[in-house]
Amino acid sequence: MRKYITLFCAALLFLCACADKQVATKSVPDKYSQYLDAYLEFDYVQTPQDIKNNMNALTAAAEDGFTLAIGKMANVYAYGLNNNEVSIETACLWDKKNAFENTLFCRYDNIQWKRGLKARFDDISKAAEAGDKDAKYALAFEYYLIGAYPVKKDISKALDALKELSSGGYGKASLHLALIYENYPAFKNCGLIVEMYNKAHLQGVPSAACHLGRLYEDGNCVEFDINKALEWFQKGADAGEPMCFGYLSDMYLNKNYPVYNRKLGNKYKELYHSEQ
Repeated sequence: MRKYITLFCAALLFLCACADKQVATKSVPDKYSQYLDAYLEFDYVQTPQDIKNNMNALTAAAEDGFTLAIGKMANVYAYGLNNNEVSIETACLWDKKNAFENTLFCRYDNIQWKRGLKARFDDISKAAEAGDKDAKYALAFEYYLIGAYPVKKDISKALDALKELSSGGYGKASLHLALIYENYPAFKNCGLIVEMYNKAHLQGVPSAACHLGRLYEDGNCVEFDINKALEWFQKGADAGEPMCFGYLSDMYLNKNYPVYNRKLGNKYKELYHSEQ
C-alpha cells in the first residue's frame, strides 16, 4: 500500500502545485478562449449550482479538444474534485484523449485507487493531528479547498486552517488565503488580498511578488501603477520565480507601456520558456 501512496502523493502534489500559477491567455488558441474562464474558475466555484455549471462548461471545453480542460477532467475523476465521484476508469479515458496511453490513472482499478487515496488521507490527518504544518496545509489546500476524496469541499474549514498556519509563519498558507480572498466572490476582500500577498512575500514565497505586481498592473484593489508592477515582478524574477519572468516579458514587449524594451522582453521571454 505504501508504494501506491507515494505515487498518489506525487500526482496530487503536482496537481496542487500549479494552483497559484496564472494561465497565460496568449498561449490559448482563439478557438478555446471561450473556455478559459471555466478552467480558471474551477478551483473557486463554491455553491452546488456553481459547481454544476462549471463542470458543464469544463466538460464542453474538454469534449471540444481544449487540452487544459481535458487534463482537468482527468484529475476531477481521479481525485473526486469539487465533490465529484471518483472514477479512475473515467480519468483514464480523459487522459487517453490527451494521448497519454499508459498514465498512472490507467494502471489501477477503482477500488484499489480509492483505497490508496483513503490511506494517504489518513496518514496526512494523523500527521496534522500531531502538529505537522505541511500536513495541516495539505489538508486545507489539497482536500477541503478543492474537495478531494474522501472529504467534501469545505472552504470555511480550509480558511480556518490556512489562517492558523499563516499566523504561524507558513508562507504558502498566506498566499492561498490571498488567492481565496481574490477569487471566491463570497470572501472577496481587497484589504486582505493585498495584506496576504505582502505577508506571503515577507514569509519567503517568491510567487507572491508576481501576484502583487499583477494587482498593480491591473489596478485591482490598488491604484494602477506600472512602475510598482515592474518593481514587484522584478523582485519575483530576482528570486527565480518563472511566473514573474513571463510577466516581465509581457511588460517589456508591450509598446503601449513606457517601460517598453525589446531586448529585456526577449530575455525574460527566453527565461520563461526555459522553465516550462
